[in-house]
Amino acid sequence: MASGRDSLIYAIKSFKVKKILVTGGAGFIGSAFIRNYLKNNPNYTFVKEDIRNLDKIDDLAKNSDVIINFAAETHVDRSIANPLPFIETNILGTYSLLEATRKHDHLFMTLCDQKNG
Repeated sequence: MASGRDSLIYAIKSFKVKKILVTGGAGFIGSAFIRNYLKNNPNYTFVKEDIRNLDKIDDLAKNSDVIINFAAETHVDRSIANPLPFIETNILGTYSLLEATRKHDHLFMTLCDQKNG
């Protein structure tokens, strides 16, 4: 069975995606995706930006074919002590990505490392 990462890369190739906006590419899972994807796709630009910034996300999204979101605040124990960063990133940040997806009619994928149960 193919891994999620391999399936994602297969889907990107199948749809002939030319430009991908990856959020959370500096995080653990996002950086693994970037490293793996770059093996066959050396064109890469790193932009450090807050996913809550609607204008900047919109600007980046309008030149992309697909948006892949790896950006998330994790660690449930930390969210209990201080929930605001989790709300800002996981809800408001995802909202800005969904708005850009809707506006530019893109495919949107979001992934995380947390398991339910």
